[in-house]
Amino acid sequence: MFFLKLCIINGMKLWIRAFKREKIILNELIVDSAPLSVANLSAALRDVCDKKDLPCPIITETNLNNLINFNHTKFKQSDFLEKINFDYLEIGNIPK
Repeated sequence: MFFLKLCIINGMKLWIRAFKREKIILNELIVDSAPLSVANLSAALRDVCDKKDLPCPIITETNLNNLINFNHTKFKQSDFLEKINFDYLEIGNIPK
């Protein structure tokens, strides 16, 4: 619970990576003062995916809970509405 409060106060710092055949094809760092939530995470991820012309995954409460509890979440083909041209997308929460 303490970590969640820390994220809300300090905002979010996320490391977004996409992998294809175990090689990184997308490597972005996002620092935002907005609190870590599904809506804010979705908006930040949508911005990165739109800039790089990649499909954006569907973000659920489970993904947010994984980021809060384990500082990590992973999206595979089943998390996307469109076909992806990479193996998976990974988001890491970097505590400030």
